[in-house]
Amino acid sequence: MQEEYVFNLTLPADEAEAAERLLDEARQIRPTLRYTRKSDRHGMARYYLRFPLDTARPDLAFKTWFDERSPAVWELEGPQYGRWGFA
Repeated sequence: MQEEYVFNLTLPADEAEAAERLLDEARQIRPTLRYTRKSDRHGMARYYLRFPLDTARPDLAFKTWFDERSPAVWELEGPQYGRWGFA
């Protein structure tokens, strides 16, 4: 089981391509970032972003980096502690 820090990103569905471009840019800077798109709900695109547990906490720097580059209507929640894999 892998411990990780997770974020939930929610934004208007018609802005999903812009979000994926920004997330790909973030992954180039922070290769440990993984993300998946969850099912859309109420016209909103939703993403699940994950960073492996690390004492350097790259997730905290990511939040600042992301907030500086994303529109105000994009909602980034986190980080929260989580686990990935089988129990």
